[in-house]
Amino acid sequence: MQGFMSPLSEFADVLEQLESTFYQQALAKFHDSDFTSAGFPSSQIPIEQLTIIQADEATHSSTLQVHLYFITFVRLTQYSSRPL
Repeated sequence: MQGFMSPLSEFADVLEQLESTFYQQALAKFHDSDFTSAGFPSSQIPIEQLTIIQADEATHSSTLQVHLYFITFVRLTQYSSRPL
């Protein structure tokens, strides 16, 4: 199972990056008037929620990248410390 952790983590990281980018682009594209036209009494709440979700997705990606770095470091350390 350990051999699958890196590819699965890499795939998960790509998905988190896509999600983060999706929310980031949505926040850049839509204006306050778009939210009020969609029926929100104020744009503040949906923008706040989308901002929180985008930040969460970016954090997930950063965490996975640290995980991948650690896996690589451990593998390299194990490989280089083997006796010849």
